[in-house]
Amino acid sequence: MHCPNCGTKTSTEQKFCRACGLSLDELARMLTEQLPEARARLLERQQKVERWLGRVSGAFVAMFVCAIIVAVVWGVIIAKGQILGGLLFLAFIIGAVASLSLVYYNESLKEKLGQPPAPNPSLPDPAPTGKLLPEPRFEPVPSVTERTTDLLAVEEGRGAKSGRQ
Repeated sequence: MHCPNCGTKTSTEQKFCRACGLSLDELARMLTEQLPEARARLLERQQKVERWLGRVSGAFVAMFVCAIIVAVVWGVIIAKGQILGGLLFLAFIIGAVASLSLVYYNESLKEKLGQPPAPNPSLPDPAPTGKLLPEPRFEPVPSVTERTTDLLAVEEGRGAKSGRQ
């Protein structure tokens, strides 16, 4: 972390900047308040980028498959006249692309189900459960006078015994 006033490098444990004396406690409090909002914005941006990458890669794969289909239709079926062989090859290509896309979709679902859901920044923090924390056992520390008064009682008992005899 750097001091916002003078730019000196500081640690998170420091309460004041050693160079200019600026109080860093208030700055740390403000940063921790803004951290969940900034994290939510970053997660939202990450999701947008992932969606766009998925769309672009899907478009690229679709164009590649279309190019192969056109090449097969033009080169095998139309130019050579092998209709049955060309249709079988097209069915193989379409089946391979469909199975690969299903595997990719299945893996993405497993990944999404394995991750905990992202916290919604618009929802308030959950309320406390109402359960009380267990109270710690408190044992008072014996004072100096308790020990000395106990000794007095023992001494009085000895004196009473000696006085009786």
